[in-house]
Amino acid sequence: MLVPSAYDGTMHLLINPDLVATDAYTVFTSALWFYMTPQYPKPSSHDVMSGFMVPTDADLGAGIGATFGTTVNIINGGIECRQGQEKAQVLNRIKYYKAFLDWFDLPQEAEEGLGCANHGFWPQGGYGDSFAYFTDGWESVGGPHCTPVKWQTPYSVYTRDDYKRCVCDNSGEGAEDCQQADPADSDDNDDDDGGDIPIDDDEEDEEDDGDDIPIDDDDEESEEDDGDDTPIDEGDEEEEDEEDDQ
Repeated sequence: MLVPSAYDGTMHLLINPDLVATDAYTVFTSALWFYMTPQYPKPSSHDVMSGFMVPTDADLGAGIGATFGTTVNIINGGIECRQGQEKAQVLNRIKYYKAFLDWFDLPQEAEEGLGCANHGFWPQGGYGDSFAYFTDGWESVGGPHCTPVKWQTPYSVYTRDDYKRCVCDNSGEGAEDCQQADPADSDDNDDDDGGDIPIDDDEEDEEDDGDDIPIDDDDEESEEDDGDDTPIDEGDEEEEDEEDDQ
């Protein structure tokens, strides 16, 4: 998301950390990444706010629900939550959240879900307790592979090519065994824009049907007259009638 896919792409911000503060694109996309990406044992803020999160019994037992307070816990729970009373930082977050809801004419959230002072620690068996990383595989499957796990590793299931990096690092020679596709090939595919789906010629003709050309009412009436705009002499008409009588 932040840089073109490369073997060392995950090192980009570790090598260039100032970009998070100085490059507008990186500022926005890194915030979007944090909002969208679960980090075990936490769900993503997006899942909480969009309604995808369905709290488990373990979550509810820890006081964690699909609420605004849970997003605060995701962002900075170790400092701001589980304190017995709401800290000033949390109260400020709540104030701005309620102001935004009011500005966009959205329903206010129940007060009991806005804070996180009484949240417990993220539980095992909670909604965020999922397989989100890869590690060197230990199963006997007849070849190099990596295995999904719950604990954090350098290889995320949400990061492009991380599975391949996991295999190459643990069962090969790293970058030498993880050659990337030619970017030009990727560009060609992007330019195709869906052209892999064949279009039936008959269907194309039916869709054309001339409807794209607007017809002026006056022109349409003129075409239907078929030459009647030229006046006919009544005398000529009478002569034609006499010839018919003869």
